[in-house]
Amino acid sequence: MTRGRVSGILPTRRPTPDPMLGILSDPTYARLFAAHVVALLGTGLMTVALALLAFDMAGERAGAVLGTALAIKMIAYVGLAPITAALAARCIPTVLAGLALPDSRTHSPNERLLLETFALGVAAAKETYRRIGALER
Repeated sequence: MTRGRVSGILPTRRPTPDPMLGILSDPTYARLFAAHVVALLGTGLMTVALALLAFDMAGERAGAVLGTALAIKMIAYVGLAPITAALAARCIPTVLAGLALPDSRTHSPNERLLLETFALGVAAAKETYRRIGALER
């Protein structure tokens, strides 16, 4: 028999929790994450439905119609930033956040997000939701 070990039995190790999935153990974060996933699915389905509608309505000109509709959608997204800033200036609680590191080359053809930094984004989102939840109503 080897000292410190029972013959034939290996020491058991607890599996280390995956930091990416471990955050889902927080019920508030899990619900918000699930809502976000549902919203993203809805956005994806809306884009497909918009393309099919454009084809149904415009036939050969569907590309131009869809391009115009998507451009209007992007202008609406960009147009929300000044409105959000105006609300914040009037002390109305608002959140508008983008997460990136200086070397991420955000919105460039060679944009990148290192997997190691993904956990930082998850932690930042969790802390943001926690602080929003702690605000007085």
